[in-house]
Amino acid sequence: MTARTTRPSHELELSLEHTYAHRGRRSHWGDRKRWRLEDKLPALLREIAHRAHAEYERRKAQQRKEEETRQRWLTAMQQARTALLEDHRLKVLRTQVQAWQEATAIRAYCDAIEDHHVTPDVAEATTAWTTWARAYADRIDPVPQNPGLQDPPTITPEDLRPYLRGWSPYEPKRA
Repeated sequence: MTARTTRPSHELELSLEHTYAHRGRRSHWGDRKRWRLEDKLPALLREIAHRAHAEYERRKAQQRKEEETRQRWLTAMQQARTALLEDHRLKVLRTQVQAWQEATAIRAYCDAIEDHHVTPDVAEATTAWTTWARAYADRIDPVPQNPGLQDPPTITPEDLRPYLRGWSPYEPKRA
């Protein structure tokens, strides 16, 4: 058996990608006067394992952040739907109250006309007028129609936009 010595060639080199995520970490190994590349393989493998673990943790953190963002968006979407429905109900209620108030005022006006002494020459025209006015009041009065709570409107993503406080109505990101 003959003894062989190996000497560094100073030509062998391995490099890992140097990125911002691994700034300050070693990324080059090679033959030198005091060691061979083969002697540095354990350090290279430890660095690869460290980078893989760091990348795994970075991805987990990114996934957590995306899930938190998604949950905040889903909450915002639900709150937007609730606010939109509340605004819709208030609009319907106000419309019904206004129609009821107008119908009530028209009926009171007709009562006042009928209580007023009408001269015979305008009695027929006055009666026709109050008859038409009362019929109109009956048509616009929501109370006899038992309006109740109406079906909610069909909601589109664009309908929600004013209620989302900067969120996109289509995906979990800020608009």
